[in-house]
Amino acid sequence: CAVLYSPAKNQYIFYNKDMCQTQVSPYSTFKIVSTLIGLNNGIIHSKDSTIGYDETTYPIDAWNADLTLEEAFKSSCIWYFRKVIDKVGIDQVQYELNTLQYGDRDISEWEGSDCNPLPELNGFWLDSSLKISPKEQVDVLNSIFNNKTQYSLDNIATLKDIMQTETHKD
Repeated sequence: CAVLYSPAKNQYIFYNKDMCQTQVSPYSTFKIVSTLIGLNNGIIHSKDSTIGYDETTYPIDAWNADLTLEEAFKSSCIWYFRKVIDKVGIDQVQYELNTLQYGDRDISEWEGSDCNPLPELNGFWLDSSLKISPKEQVDVLNSIFNNKTQYSLDNIATLKDIMQTETHKD
């Protein structure tokens, strides 16, 4: 499915509308919110915030090193964001998801569903309790990028910076 949204017109265009309104696990898209939650709570401070590697051999080579936020974001490093979320804690994560109106806000399976073989590669956002529809994702992103959330402009700027994959200069 696909959701296109025009804030100027407050208008949605859907491809496969039923699928766009069906809640599913957010998987890697949750790193967007995890980044903001981590920045907001001082667990990470910039795109260069490093979390140390624990010498576990992970299935993705890029994960087998100390990583900055930017590197973790670009490689969708689950263990990095697991550590950020764990340091923030269940009560604060629940509060921020409630405030964002992020999907069903269900983090009851904090440790996840064991969809991955290592505990640090599981969490409530990976084939587990938390669910959000693509349309709800667009609404959350619209709120974030139009400064309608509790997140600071600096934290949103950091998020935008690490999300950007290319810059074209004409």
